[in-house]
Amino acid sequence: FEGGGGGGGFGAFGGGQASADPKQRFLRHWTLQPMDIRQIRLLDLVAWVSYQTKIPSSRLQVTCSPLTAQEPFSAYLWRNGRGNRGESDGMKHTLADMYRHDPIVVQMSIMPIPRVLFERDFAVEEESHLRHRLICVRLFNDAVEVVGCIAIRIWMWLSMADLLKEVKRRVTPEMIARGFDPSRPLRVYQPKDTGTLTLPGSVMTKVAEHPLGTNMQEITDIDDGQPLSHVLNCIAKPGRDNPFYWHLRVEHADDPDTAERLVKEELKHVMVVHASPRENNRAFGHQFLITMERDERVGSLKQRIQRKVKLSDKEFAKWRFYKWDLIHKSFLRDDDTLDWNAKALMLLAEHDNPNSRTHQARRDRPLRIR
Repeated sequence: FEGGGGGGGFGAFGGGQASADPKQRFLRHWTLQPMDIRQIRLLDLVAWVSYQTKIPSSRLQVTCSPLTAQEPFSAYLWRNGRGNRGESDGMKHTLADMYRHDPIVVQMSIMPIPRVLFERDFAVEEESHLRHRLICVRLFNDAVEVVGCIAIRIWMWLSMADLLKEVKRRVTPEMIARGFDPSRPLRVYQPKDTGTLTLPGSVMTKVAEHPLGTNMQEITDIDDGQPLSHVLNCIAKPGRDNPFYWHLRVEHADDPDTAERLVKEELKHVMVVHASPRENNRAFGHQFLITMERDERVGSLKQRIQRKVKLSDKEFAKWRFYKWDLIHKSFLRDDDTLDWNAKALMLLAEHDNPNSRTHQARRDRPLRIR
């Protein structure tokens, strides 16, 4: 369902007066047609899904989240046969009361979860909130292109190896045709991660941190036996219910020879990040990793970056590379090198977009003092 400020929207519901029994209403009037969501209550939505799926409404849980919100409200809309405010919540409130401005994604899952699957008591609401999550996984090819998106509802006590096994099972021929090979070694990142996770006995490699606060953290080095609730330090937090924002990124890992040289420190990873100002709407894409040898020149790195992202000479000429030292921005020449001993190697890039002719004309006009 999608609702705006005026309450209009589309729904899989028919018109007519609401009957006392929602199930009977859908038996008689269910059609696919545009519908004003001010006439549809939460109880109607649950009853319709219950009728279509043959699942009792007492076993349905309804949650929702805006597509672009980082931390939307985390309260469930419907659980165990009642609304989040009481027994009559689903009778009083319509969908228009809940959907004000942004499009809303409604997620519906079967509840309750069996007790035997948990190490702790399922009756604690916070534990159940952490234990069963919808995770959005985006698949990338070698050219740093998104080839597909997979939504997986998974138990948080499972491991990263279980998650990757499910991802490989759901890879489609279209994703393979666009350059994603599930048979190759894979690595996983949390693109939106603002915290640092420390686990005893585990290896966590923090690749680099963007000056503006975003970073990319590799999580496949953690022991496969670690539960997802301990590994996914952003997705597993209460309140972060939007899987389309707090997602995972899966891409091909380094080949065995490169991985061995990385262990021997003959190579190091360099993160390439688009670091233009936030108001610049011409960002070229996602951050990515390349390998660098000791004393390798920036010009050589630029050539490999161009081959990786498959850009023409004309387009790549608009990129300018620089480094960030605390508060200083220093542009790099082709014969410069990066600091091999730095804790995190990062190559920042921005587009060289000249001002339009209108802005240039305004700037060149003579100054008039009155």
